[in-house]
Amino acid sequence: MGNNPTLYGYVADSNSWLDLFGLSGRGGTIHRSIQDQLEKDLGNLGKNVATEGQIILKNGRSRFGDVVVRNDIGDIIEVHQIGDMRSRGGFRPSSRERGAIMDIREALGDDVRIVFHDKEQRVTLIDPDKADNWKEPSKRYRYSGCS
Repeated sequence: MGNNPTLYGYVADSNSWLDLFGLSGRGGTIHRSIQDQLEKDLGNLGKNVATEGQIILKNGRSRFGDVVVRNDIGDIIEVHQIGDMRSRGGFRPSSRERGAIMDIREALGDDVRIVFHDKEQRVTLIDPDKADNWKEPSKRYRYSGCS
């Protein structure tokens, strides 16, 4: 299939598909444990909760909320993101995380609550993009707004 004389020549490095030590940002052990706890806690409050909820952006691309909460008619009303936090100059999500937050806000509007959870469990921010110290991310971290 890969015009390669060996049978397995077309396969990429399959070792890169695994994260045995949970060090990757997405889906790592810490990330997953926070996600599972959020799903459990929010579900216990009687909320309609799903992990890895797809959010369609205005340009047709998509982002995934780590935990999304929907109302009775299925609209997303709350998105929980888990990621890296920068502490220099005050706590704020990393540039990559800020790009995701801005894309989600643009797609879902101002009425949706966005909650950002630090992977080191130091701080949780509610609607960080509405804070006075919000810093725009680099355009390279945006899926929408710069297409």
